[in-house]
Amino acid sequence: MKFISGTDEHGVPITIKARDENKSPQEVVDYYYKLIENSFNEFGISFDIFSRTSKEIHHKTSSEFFLNLYEKGIFQEITSSQYYDEKENQFLSDRYITGVCPCGDNDNAYGDQCKSWLNDGLKPRAMTRDLDWGVSVPVKDADGKVLYVWFDAPIGYITATKELDADNWEKYWKDEETSLVHFIGKDNIVFHTIIFPMMLMEHGDYILPENVPANEFMNLEGEKISTSRNWAVWLHEYLKDFPNMQDELRYCLITNLPENKDSDFSWKDFQNKNNNELVAILGNYINRVFVLCDKFFDKKVPKLSEKDIDKEIFQELNALKLKIE
Repeated sequence: MKFISGTDEHGVPITIKARDENKSPQEVVDYYYKLIENSFNEFGISFDIFSRTSKEIHHKTSSEFFLNLYEKGIFQEITSSQYYDEKENQFLSDRYITGVCPCGDNDNAYGDQCKSWLNDGLKPRAMTRDLDWGVSVPVKDADGKVLYVWFDAPIGYITATKELDADNWEKYWKDEETSLVHFIGKDNIVFHTIIFPMMLMEHGDYILPENVPANEFMNLEGEKISTSRNWAVWLHEYLKDFPNMQDELRYCLITNLPENKDSDFSWKDFQNKNNNELVAILGNYINRVFVLCDKFFDKKVPKLSEKDIDKEIFQELNALKLKIE
């Protein structure tokens, strides 16, 4: 079993961030990769590998994957109209456009968020973008074009596995005995259940995920979390503002997971869970254990009871521990 993750470092949001901060896209992703990696480490989240899509191995693998499909005639080559900024001398991809969705369900939608697939069915989707940041399209006369970020980003899991285990990576992606599971949020359902599986099928050498469990949204103070709009709880800031309180946040998130419906994180609820549950209930329980050990067992933890009911409780606890591991 391997737990693969990493940072998706291409796409328009990166170029927008770079422009706003007067930096190069590479400088932006270098800074945030280290920030995210350090935050995960400090918070106690670990992976077998935490890679990044700006690495050369990813560009090479993504280019080879694209060429495999291109040479099979999978893609349609068509000309499309795009908005263009004459002042900046660049085409405006999805994220540069915001406005009212014609479907009527979003008054502040990005260009790539306005969809009506349920009513209109699947439509062709461009797999390239006119940008100067990303994986270059590896075909003739494609200067200035890069792969659509949702084409190369899922391939990042493949390249991270290659990076982790260069000699045996194929058994995780091509062996029919392998169980491949994608853990995602519901905003990525389209990409991980339609686009990426379609890419794997058309390539021909890869297995498909047998399960794609998706969580619902966890909102923040009643509003949808949006990193591009800076409406989020940033982990590195939390770790600075609440030193040595990793487990408090972890408990709050675990007890509020959006597994079956959207949930909401609020600082008031965070405070209540700490004061009313961790301190009042768990803290009181621990205090009572210490008091009883002091009062009845000479300040020592007593030996394990030989009573059947106590043995059964420990057996159940051990079984639960093994199930979780």
